[in-house]
Amino acid sequence: MCERSKIYYITEPMNTDINTPSTPLISLLEHGTDGVIILDENKSITFISKSIASMLGYESVDSLNDDLACLFNPGEFKSFELQLSLCYESQLSKESLGEYVFKSIYNDQVWVELSLKYLLNDSQINSVIIAVKNITNNKLIQKELLHANKLYAFISQVNQAIVRIQDEEVLFQEACRIAVEFGDFKMAWIGIPEVGTRNISLIASHGATKDELKLFGNYTYDTGGPIENVINGQNYRVIEDINKENSEAWERIASKQKYNSAMVLAIKKFGQLVAILSIYSPETGFFNTNEVKLLREATADICFALEILEDKKNRKISDEKRELAEVALLESNKRYELISRATSDAIWDWDLIKETLYVAEGFEILFGYESREVPVSDCLWSANVHPDEQQSVIDSLDQVVASNELIWQAQYRFKKSNGQFATVKDTGYVIRDQQGRAVRMVGAMRDITAAIEGERTLAELNKNLQAYTNELVSTNTGLQQFSYIISHNLRSPVANIVALTEYLRDETNTPETNLELQEALSTSVNLLNGVIEDLTSILAVKNKVSDKMEEISLRGLLSDIQVSIQNLINDSQAIINVEITGDDTIYSLKSYLHSVFINLISNSIKYAQTDKNPIIQISIDAKGDFYHITFRDNGMGIDLEKKKDEVFGLYKRFHENIRGKGMGLFMVKTQLETLGGTISIQSEVNVGTEFKILLPIDI
Repeated sequence: MCERSKIYYITEPMNTDINTPSTPLISLLEHGTDGVIILDENKSITFISKSIASMLGYESVDSLNDDLACLFNPGEFKSFELQLSLCYESQLSKESLGEYVFKSIYNDQVWVELSLKYLLNDSQINSVIIAVKNITNNKLIQKELLHANKLYAFISQVNQAIVRIQDEEVLFQEACRIAVEFGDFKMAWIGIPEVGTRNISLIASHGATKDELKLFGNYTYDTGGPIENVINGQNYRVIEDINKENSEAWERIASKQKYNSAMVLAIKKFGQLVAILSIYSPETGFFNTNEVKLLREATADICFALEILEDKKNRKISDEKRELAEVALLESNKRYELISRATSDAIWDWDLIKETLYVAEGFEILFGYESREVPVSDCLWSANVHPDEQQSVIDSLDQVVASNELIWQAQYRFKKSNGQFATVKDTGYVIRDQQGRAVRMVGAMRDITAAIEGERTLAELNKNLQAYTNELVSTNTGLQQFSYIISHNLRSPVANIVALTEYLRDETNTPETNLELQEALSTSVNLLNGVIEDLTSILAVKNKVSDKMEEISLRGLLSDIQVSIQNLINDSQAIINVEITGDDTIYSLKSYLHSVFINLISNSIKYAQTDKNPIIQISIDAKGDFYHITFRDNGMGIDLEKKKDEVFGLYKRFHENIRGKGMGLFMVKTQLETLGGTISIQSEVNVGTEFKILLPIDI
């Protein structure tokens, strides 16, 4: 069970100026439309943006819990926890951790898309940042559109069955099948009330097994129940929650089948009840006003078809009735306009047999084109797809039609009547005949131009935020290092020089004493000069060097370095193995790369174990826009448990018995960061050291 605990704005390990709530970084995190969660190395929450509290219905961040699992809907956290652990183990960021469901204060589902930025290896930030994007509206819109398309397909299939089928029982069975396979219903059955009893005999069903159908066999309906209501004259009855019906039979069906709502409709022939149609859904309150109207109209079409079949059976069909049948089907098609008017999308209907395409009123509202039906060869729909994307859209349509798939989706640019292009998301539903052949396709286009622009703006803001953060970190690191040099390495020799100068002014000094003082003064001056030279080297690395970039072969560079230190390699009997996968060409600064590589190779030789010949393994692998470079040796190693935070520091040394200034690894890290790269270390005493470098192929 989750316990409440206060969640702070920024935790102590951040250790930069950005913890101040007034900075642009905090302001951006607190006021962004999407949410941000910051974790520490133990996967504990250290920061949650106010937008997440608002997203979940809380008045403030303090109302939330500090346990990640408490944010998630039951059953969702395990999958996220696995993804999170993989990112911690690999120490890598991930653009998408997937889609999950958070739980709000009202127990509503809040759909989110999560992404992760791994910054625990950054000593200044030392956190993992998770971006939380609310996609609930998109999910609801997709669900609503898919359901509308399925209902549209259900109506269309029923009318096609009416035209095609010449037998009542076959028509009833087909109606049940279409309701389940195209109408998004759980189960459907048609039964005939037995005269003189309260029993219903099933004549058609779909969506239930033989054992499940036993619940409906010789079904006895209840007095005053929904079926009796329909038998006694009601055209239909909607049951929003079966479990609340005062009927043992309905409750038994609900518990066995997990149905939660239903609709019972009367099937009549010439005004007389001939059968009962019952349709079930697993969702409570599934049948809204629009669906009830469309289902009643579909049932009315079935009733009319039964009358036509009866007339044919009695050989009384006439030209007038044929005309009425055609009018009825035409009127049925007009009813489809209800769906297009109920949504802001542009609805289209493609008849693959007639090769015609109808576009509804939404095209005029969104794109300025009037609703009409035209031959596919002349249709404004395909003609106005952007030329760069037209062929790919046509190919994807052909592929779906030729397959057995039911859903087609595409995103492309569509030309409006004013000549401008809108970015649209197009979703279609394929209707197939009994042989699986595509005969019709209905769908809807949605203008997502504003959403795309919003995402682009957000991406730019995130990019600027990252650049701003990196600049703050880099600047802070540089100031800390320079502060260290001034306070420790400049102050000491300067203080010695001042003191020795005062001693030299003492007229009582012997010549021998003055000579010793002069030698000490010379030593202090040399120390001061060395520090100044180090500062000059560091400042040179910080300068912009874009005018000195060139194309470099990493294989050739490593070969040149080995030639230049061949004597050192021979004297130490070092073995250097180089393995390069794929390309080895990089556009970068050669002097910096030369300095980085020779520093790491020289260190591996310099800090070799006394009883082992140095073995240096260098691997280079091009992946995407980066080179992954690994330097591994069998040297003395470093105790990272004690020295981890000092490895890349200035004037840090780890083996006092070996001469050095402690500048090498600091310069390596500084030069790599100037080139846009990173470096990390793994090491074990008396086993060896491994450096991993991530370097842009083209900066």
